[in-house]
Amino acid sequence: MKNILDQAVSAFFKCAPESVEPYGNGHINHTFLVTTTEKRYILQYMNTSIFKDPTDVMDNIAAVTEHLRKKIIAAGG
Repeated sequence: MKNILDQAVSAFFKCAPESVEPYGNGHINHTFLVTTTEKRYILQYMNTSIFKDPTDVMDNIAAVTEHLRKKIIAAGG
């Protein structure tokens, strides 16, 4: 897991993070809090034994988020 985490951190962050800590206690995926000098981020390792197509999962998240955004805007938020 550490090797995968190191690869993900180096791929997503231009600077070395101040810390990478486990976040929560999920049963399927592994979640980490990445702290940089500017911001904090959540990085999640998706268990591909359970979620066979991560691209479909992300497409679904994007569709739901966009739907909710439109509803919130329509309600004046």
